[in-house]
Amino acid sequence: MDNYPRKYKNNVSRVNKFENCLVDSWNGWGAGQDNLMFIVCGSATSWIQDNLVNSYGGLYDRVNAEIQLSPFTLRETEQLLQSQDVTLSRYDILQLYMAVGGIPMYLSYIQPGLSLAQVIDSLYFDRKAKLKDEFERLFNSLFRSSEPYKAIIRLLAKRQSGYSREEIAEKTGLVAGKSLSQTLHALEASDFIERYKPFENNKRNLRYRLVDPFCLFYLDQVEGRGRKEHFWRDNENLPGLNTWRGRAFENACLAHVEQIKAALGVSGVSSDNAPWTLQGMEGQKGMQIDLIISRSDRVINLCEMKFVSTQFEVKNDYEAKLRERLQWVIGHVSRTHNVQMTLVTTYGLKYGLHSGIFQRTVTLDSLFESAK
Repeated sequence: MDNYPRKYKNNVSRVNKFENCLVDSWNGWGAGQDNLMFIVCGSATSWIQDNLVNSYGGLYDRVNAEIQLSPFTLRETEQLLQSQDVTLSRYDILQLYMAVGGIPMYLSYIQPGLSLAQVIDSLYFDRKAKLKDEFERLFNSLFRSSEPYKAIIRLLAKRQSGYSREEIAEKTGLVAGKSLSQTLHALEASDFIERYKPFENNKRNLRYRLVDPFCLFYLDQVEGRGRKEHFWRDNENLPGLNTWRGRAFENACLAHVEQIKAALGVSGVSSDNAPWTLQGMEGQKGMQIDLIISRSDRVINLCEMKFVSTQFEVKNDYEAKLRERLQWVIGHVSRTHNVQMTLVTTYGLKYGLHSGIFQRTVTLDSLFESAK
């Protein structure tokens, strides 16, 4: 409790007293009742893990079963919308997923008969938009002192590849100690962020990246715009939104790596999967690969994610960039590895003079398949 600001300590104390009474009541009476079951559920996953699953307190080793509910996949999102009589194309369902994620409660707000633009306006931009104040409300309801959590989320929203623990401490001003570790653990347990090991790196260089689509969309497109009704309907075709769509599509693909592997026919092959970024030295360009699937069968898939409304066409300059990335990876792995360029896109690859750079292509429909 010493890590909390003074103004929160009274509330924390009252909550702790209630928790202690609940534990004492269960141990002293409830556990002996044959017709009584103690079920704890909620969205504060880290609290449940710390105080029940991994606790050495009064409920130590008393958990009989655990169910962790993750956000819906694209397929599950489609099925939920169909059950609500919401008819959208998979192209539009993907964009909706990129804006709200696979959160059933958010998806339940969607009414039948609306276009995608009308749906997003009704959720974020209209006068009575359901999610217009959700960011603050969400974090304040999940965490007793939410400011450190929001500071980390705002930082991670700035860079697709994320930051190391040391960078997070430096850029947010949070002390790099036990409190920061607990905050990062809580965000990870609640599916807001992901910890990953970059390609050809060691565990000391683990990075954290934002994976929650709602947070990315809210911070990138909603916050600071004021209340502009019909904003999405009036602006959805502006080129300025392509940056968000590109990153959000990468996020959606990274949440569906198992579907990508299934489309490649390697579901049963173990692999390390992560985006990769090489920061350029002063005066030099950096290099980024959206996803590297490093497989145990000594094949490495370099995956490029492209969100477009038609077949993706490879131009001369883009092929040159891809070959540069390909040569870098080949130069840093064993000669026994086979490195393949792989395209993940909406409607496939337009064959032409430069399309041969990609050996495999995964389309939108594959992302909607069930995970194996």
